[in-house]
Amino acid sequence: MISLMQEELVEKKKWLTQDDFFEMLIISESTPGPISVNIATYTGHKVASYVGSVFSTLGLITPSFIIIYIISLFLQQVLQLKIVEAAFSGLKIGVMVILINTVFKLSKGIKKNKYFYIVFTLSLVTTLLFSIFLPSFSWISLILICLGLVLGIVNAYINKEENK
Repeated sequence: MISLMQEELVEKKKWLTQDDFFEMLIISESTPGPISVNIATYTGHKVASYVGSVFSTLGLITPSFIIIYIISLFLQQVLQLKIVEAAFSGLKIGVMVILINTVFKLSKGIKKNKYFYIVFTLSLVTTLLFSIFLPSFSWISLILICLGLVLGIVNAYINKEENK
């Protein structure tokens, strides 16, 4: 979803700059609610004030709500089909490919310096270690956010000292 929103909002419609999108992505990650809803609300507000934020949020939520409601009416019968089980297995692989694609697309707009490579490497190693050795540990996202926060503060302090 993030990759699609970035392509639509930044590249095609040009409603947001790449920097605006990154800032909104960071804010959306740290605030409650789905990232896509937060980005839609922000973009709607930027383009058409409060009315825009309401309609962009409703425009994003309504189709999904309707589809999920219809699916829920038949879910138990559908889940018993072997083809659906096989499809879900294939979807897992597809989701991984989309996530990897999103990381590469978003990383193009980031300044790659020592700080970027340190944060990227620490996040990757931490995620892999927890996935392998503690797969049921549910606090990994919070740990990575805190790690990024601490490294961001350290990086800002170092840059401030270097610019003096």
